[in-house]
Amino acid sequence: MLGEILLKLVSVLTPGDIRQMKADGSAECLKWVEDIEHILHLLDQMAVSWHDGKYGVMSLSDVQLWADARDKLKELRAALSEG
Repeated sequence: MLGEILLKLVSVLTPGDIRQMKADGSAECLKWVEDIEHILHLLDQMAVSWHDGKYGVMSLSDVQLWADARDKLKELRAALSEG
């Protein structure tokens, strides 16, 4: 259950959304980008804690969900760090 929820959280926002906000360049959009960066950091910490057993032992299906969530987070962080 936790893995499915985490994956949903990181799957809604796309790298394209982040690029679009950054390209807008307005103060409002840039503030959103900063906030998203902070949210992604927190989601990343949650994913690591989940993987490390803080929320219980992961099932075999959770292992794949965790990997998928980490991949999505990586894609979003990459979009944040682009030019």
